[in-house]
Amino acid sequence: MHRILALGLFGIMLLTPLSAGSPIDGSFSKPLDLTDEVFSLTKTFRGGERAAALAFAIRDAPGNMQLNVFNAANELVAEDKADGSLAGNIVGVVWYPPDDGEYRVEVRHPAARKIYVAIK
Repeated sequence: MHRILALGLFGIMLLTPLSAGSPIDGSFSKPLDLTDEVFSLTKTFRGGERAAALAFAIRDAPGNMQLNVFNAANELVAEDKADGSLAGNIVGVVWYPPDDGEYRVEVRHPAARKIYVAIK
């Protein structure tokens, strides 16, 4: 059930027009191979507009996936931590940057090697 909900939210996020949200230089969406259990990407987001990040592991085993968003001062502004169940392979956050600025999105998964990440 959690997977269906997360995939539905993911689909809605992808179908939202590009002009309706943050990053200034465009959305990011792709499958990735983790080499050191961490994916990190810094993007510049528009102030006052919705920003979102979603990630899920492409595997059937449970994990403790974690998604963190940090501002330019390295302060945590949004996070989602999984609970170790199969639903723990899906994490996502939505935040509203107060001003235009750089934000670093980090995804951690101790067991998965393939993940899918979308930032909008």
